[in-house]
Formats: sequence, structure tokens, C-alpha cells
Amino acid sequence: MIATDWATVDYYATLGVGVTATDEEIGRAFRALAKTLHPDRFGDDSEEAEQFKLVTRAYEVLSDPEQRRDYDRVDRTEMSLNGVRRRPQNPMGSIPVPPAPPMIRWTPRKAIAAVIVGMFCTVAGFFMVGFMIHLHVVESHESDGRALVKATVADSPSGVQVLLVPDQDGRTISVPLPAFENKGVVRSGSTISVWQRVGAPNDVIGDESHFGRDFTLWFVAVKFLFGGPIVTALGVRRRRNFRSP
Repeated sequence: MIATDWATVDYYATLGVGVTATDEEIGRAFRALAKTLHPDRFGDDSEEAEQFKLVTRAYEVLSDPEQRRDYDRVDRTEMSLNGVRRRPQNPMGSIPVPPAPPMIRWTPRKAIAAVIVGMFCTVAGFFMVGFMIHLHVVESHESDGRALVKATVADSPSGVQVLLVPDQDGRTISVPLPAFENKGVVRSGSTISVWQRVGAPNDVIGDESHFGRDFTLWFVAVKFLFGGPIVTALGVRRRRNFRSP
């Protein structure tokens, strides 16, 4: 029974070695294949797991001197009967490369999770768009009724930095230094731009660019809006595949 099985399978080709391969070459080929085909990477029910079993069986036979001798005898018998060598002369190094493992091994739970995550990202994307629009409207309203003026940073008697800005009469008055999102280093004596409310010279806000903040938030919002539906559709599709008979 064993001889019949050996006559129908090519263990040398399974390991990707030639019939004259040494024990070291056989062991090296087996370790390389076992590492890429191990069931821990693909699962016990995968095609790779079946290949792993065949590779293991080939190594068990070819690494045992007695079994390898008997196996080679079966090969010579096949050649004498059919006139054709069943086993090709594969050079060492032609180890077959298995397909790359999938990025996600889908299960029903993972499919449901993908739907939930995709829907959450889509909602989050719309929320971020609404938030950004609201933010721009608020900032636009804050600049209404204001004029852009130059102010000088100075130190107050208490040591706190203040701004010296002109009032409606052309005089210079001292106001608290407004809050800046990207303040950086502000030194006394430096000149900065501020938005001053017309008729209320004490009411000033900083003039600064929000390009970095806006670009980042819009980029994330667009990723959510495009990626969310894609992930949701993928999860729904996988879920339907699991339900199909």
C-alpha cells in the first residue's frame, strides 16, 4: 500500500529539491516551506494547511535514510516499467513560493464589525464636515466689524506681556495679549497683526492662519467619507457570502 502511494506522489518536487539533494538541503527546504505554509498563518481548514501536511510527509520520508531508499527504489521501478522518470531533476533553490496570506481572514463576526466600523466612519465624516463648516462660520462672524491693525508687544509694569494698539482717536492704548492657537515666541518690541473691533479698540483678536488645522481636519473628514462606505460595503458583501449556501 505504501509503495503504491509513493508511486503517485513526488516528494522531491513537493520540497522543491532534486533527487540528489543532501539531508541539509532537504531540511532547509522543509523549514522554508513550513514557515510559509504553517496552519497558524492560514488556519487548519485552508488549502495551505493541506499543502503543509504534504510537505511534512515528504520531509518525514526523505529525511529518513531507510524510507528514502525505499522511496527511490519505487521511483526506479516506475522508470523501468514506463521508461520515463516520474520525478524531475529540480535544482536546489526552486522552492515553490506560496501565495501571500490574505490581509484579513474574514469571519462572520469580522464582517459585522466591518459594517459597524464603516457606518461609524461615515457618520464621523459627516460630523467633521458639519463641525468644520460651523468653525468657519464662527471665525467669519468673529472678524465681522473688525479692522486689521498693527500692534506692538510690550511688557506691562507687572511683567505681563500686553499689546499697544491705536484707539479711534489715534492714541495708543494697552490691551491684554489675545490668545493664539499658534502663538510661538512673541518678544517685547515685535509687531504683530490683530483684528480690532471698530468702535471698541479694547476688543482685539489675533490674526493667524489656520491652514494646517483646516487641511488636517478636512483630510480626515474626506478619508472617513470615502473609506466608511467602502468598508461598509465590503462587510455587507462578506456577510452575504457567509449566508449563501
